Amino acid sequence: MIESIMTYIADAIFLIVSLILYVFVTACLLPKILLVPTCNASSVKDRGIKKYIFEQGRAIVYQPAVAERRYVSQYILSDNAGERFLKCKLDQRIRSLKYRVLTFDANDKPLDILDVEEPVTSPGYAKAVPLPLNTAYVSVSVKEVNGTRVAYHKSVSYSLIKLAIYFAVTVILTVIEALLLNRVIVFLANLIFGLLRIPLPPDLNLSFIEIIAPNNSYAVFTALLLGSAYAALVLLTHYSKDIKIVK
Repeated sequence: MIESIMTYIADAIFLIVSLILYVFVTACLLPKILLVPTCNASSVKDRGIKKYIFEQGRAIVYQPAVAERRYVSQYILSDNAGERFLKCKLDQRIRSLKYRVLTFDANDKPLDILDVEEPVTSPGYAKAVPLPLNTAYVSVSVKEVNGTRVAYHKSVSYSLIKLAIYFAVTVILTVIEALLLNRVIVFLANLIFGLLRIPLPPDLNLSFIEIIAPNNSYAVFTALLLGSAYAALVLLTHYSKDIKIVK
């Protein structure tokens, strides 16, 4: 009796852990690996115009691409005491700003893509934005000024292959989790009806091997639908109309 109770407890713990892992993998781990937009260094038109060296670090003044200069005339990329920051010089009439920062390392490898939105508390200047420590240069694209959307260069994209991999893996994991849940439901039904001494149809007495048998087809079909809907929802939360999909 004690061994049976311990088995039930172990199965319940396993199911809870599997659910937590499922959510973590599909909502956090996989999106971080597969749903990260990338950018191409060859599209960067910003150029450095001045360089400063001071006691605790150095700084370079850049001009953004011509289309951005009506909003951001210059920005400074600084390395101060081992930390990297970006600070933009703005048109005096700007009261709120939303812009995208593409960051690259010294080998032209894309790093983070930062979307910054802030009220301008000091006219003519945006707040300092911390950057990845290995940032060598950036590109700034203004997206919205004073609540009004502006056209900007769309130099960011998602990989269609990675999107497909995420979708397929999420659906497969959903099916596996559904089969585990289905097995637990059948087990509980056996347990409850057994305690109540109500006879069960023979086809509900599943063994471990039978977890992939045809009588699980309904669970698999439902899981395929739910997994597809869940994957599509996660994709939509990461996708932006400003980002195109490329093969």
